[in-house]
Parts: sequence; structure tokens; C-alpha cells
Amino acid sequence: MKWINKFLNYILFFTVAISVGVFGYIYYSQKEKKRIEQEKKIASQQPSAEELVNKYLKQGSVELQQQQIESMAKIKSNLIDEKKNKVVVKEIPPDQIPIEMQIAKDKSNSSEQSLTEEFNQKYFQSQVDQVADEQARKEYAKEFIENARKNGYHITLSEDLQVTSVKPIRKPTNQQNDDSDVFESQPSH
Repeated sequence: MKWINKFLNYILFFTVAISVGVFGYIYYSQKEKKRIEQEKKIASQQPSAEELVNKYLKQGSVELQQQQIESMAKIKSNLIDEKKNKVVVKEIPPDQIPIEMQIAKDKSNSSEQSLTEEFNQKYFQSQVDQVADEQARKEYAKEFIENARKNGYHITLSEDLQVTSVKPIRKPTNQQNDDSDVFESQPSH
């Protein structure tokens, strides 16, 4: 009897275990089906990639059209403002323009003489300026050479006042010590 009791316990245990497994499988499979159905429902509610692209393309084209309309309106308003602000200049007949304002003054033949005189005067002034510049450059060169000699250098310049050579000038060996020019940094006591 003991073994029948054991046998029945095993059968009862396996029956309960199998029924729990079957019911668990059914429960989880139903839950999985509901989850898949919800995902499909959500996916059907969300627009596809093509729909999103088309949506943004439409928005972009609408914005572009609005910008074009605004720019055309600005151009038209500028044209209207330009027409309002346009000043009408009346043409004056040449015989009514005063002689002082005319480009070519008609003073018989004196204009030819005045142009020649004006040219000669400008040419003479440029020649005077050129000579003055040349003299100033030569005077500067003399001062430059003198300063270099004072600092112990012999400088040679070319005709166009470019430095061609620089040589140090030797000091004589029998120089007298001038105490006013020499200062000792550490006097000896």
C-alpha cells in the first residue's frame, strides 16, 4: 500500500505540474499576442518614413513659397519707393548755362594760351620741387656721413645716395684719458 500511495502521489504531482505548465504557456502566449497586436496598432498609427519625408517636403515648399512672396513684395515696395523718390532733372539748353559752369570756356583764343601757360607753370613747379628734393637729400647725406664719423665709422655713398661701404675708423694709440668721459662702474678703494 505504501507503494500505491507513493505512485498516486507521483501521478498527482506530475498532473499538477503539467497543468500548471499548460496554463502558464497559454497565459504567456495570450499576453505575447496582445503585445504584438498593440505594437501593430501603434505602428499603424505612426506615419511611415515616406509619409514623414513627404510631410516635411510639403512644409519646406510652403515656407519657400512664402519667402518668395515676401521677397517679391519687398522688391515691389522698393520700386514704388524709388519711383516716388526719383528726382526729375530738367535739361537746360547749352546756351543758358553760365560760362563759369561750362567745361570748355570759349574766350576766343585765350584758352589755348592759358592751357599752355598752365602746363608750363606745372612743369616748372615740378622741376623746382625735384631740385629742392635733390638738395635736401644731399644735405641729409652730408649730415649722415658726419654723424657716422663722430661715431667712429667711415661711410662711402654712391651717386644715388646708397651706402656702398662702412669701415671702422682706428683710434690713435696715444689717446689721453679724459676723466670726464670715463666712469668706473666699481671704483677701487
